[in-house]
Amino acid sequence: MSALEDSNTISLSPLVLTHPTVSERLRIWKATYPHWGDALTFDDYITREVKNLEFCQEGQGNFDNWILTDNSAADQRPLFSSCETFKKRAFICGKEGDLRDGTCCAVASVFTFPEYQGRGYAKKMMTLLGQEIRKFADFSVLWSDIGPRFYHSVGWKPFESTFIQLPATSHNAIFEDGLEAVKIEDLPHLIKRDEKILLKQLEVPSDRIRVLILPDLDAIRWHLFHEAFSCQRVLSRTPTIHGAIYTPPNHPHAQIWAIWTRKIYGQKCEDNTTHVLRLVIEDENISNDALKSGIRALCRMAQREANEWACGTVEIWNPGDRVRKAAEGIEGLGAKLVTRENHHLSSMQWLREGSIDEVDWICNEGFAWC
Repeated sequence: MSALEDSNTISLSPLVLTHPTVSERLRIWKATYPHWGDALTFDDYITREVKNLEFCQEGQGNFDNWILTDNSAADQRPLFSSCETFKKRAFICGKEGDLRDGTCCAVASVFTFPEYQGRGYAKKMMTLLGQEIRKFADFSVLWSDIGPRFYHSVGWKPFESTFIQLPATSHNAIFEDGLEAVKIEDLPHLIKRDEKILLKQLEVPSDRIRVLILPDLDAIRWHLFHEAFSCQRVLSRTPTIHGAIYTPPNHPHAQIWAIWTRKIYGQKCEDNTTHVLRLVIEDENISNDALKSGIRALCRMAQREANEWACGTVEIWNPGDRVRKAAEGIEGLGAKLVTRENHHLSSMQWLREGSIDEVDWICNEGFAWC
């Protein structure tokens, strides 16, 4: 996500934050195509944005487009900056161990029209947007593609952003003992199990505030929608394998699974990435050897699938220490830990009592990105 400018200079004309009309949305999409069209043709990009809007509107008001403009009439007013917001289901656990439902507002697609860049419009829009979000959300997140400073200056603090990177290979992982592919019909059950696992983890006492964006079916379906659209338009086929699940020998209740999607950014394999949206370890007390076997099986399957779908790499966002050590210790896997500095930097604005410095972001993985 890029604001494309961070100047403090701004027009003195009255500015308002509001929602675009249908024709104004089309103007935004035409302007953003060179930046976010990736491997899609212009017509396919516009079609994707229309279908994305239809898909998101099924979520009962969980998605909004925003524009920074002035008080001129709709369809005649200037479009200075624009963005999107997604309401996401969350849980919050306070310092006293009180667990409650919460709401997260994720911000995406921050854009300033080229003719207005360098005048502070993105900063003004984000400031006004923060005031709107505060009315209904407990916290807000975004992923910066312009480094940490700009969004931090308007209230979104950068959090740790690392990922394990694996090269795509042709491992014959599908035949490893205990490993099965995850198909579309498997997802609802796995996601329900995952929610129980995560809530149990939140019950562990802590002297810090902990927040969790839930990796629910709506979140996963959004990624699958984008994956299917891009793969069909660019590769003329759609995936049927959406992850893998590993069962350790003699330990059926200590499964490890991953859900992933492919992101087609360009025509070359090195441009494209298979993203692990969620990596689940059912039993935190699993032995190091069993964990290593599971990570090996899952990663090799992901590498093979990446190779099958013209992706050059696999990414696992913000892995835990045990997962990182296991992956780095597997000979021939090619795993390396990368620390983000400028792109996809996860950031949060805390909107309730307490300081952002007292907040831990639990399960900060790829599924939450938008």
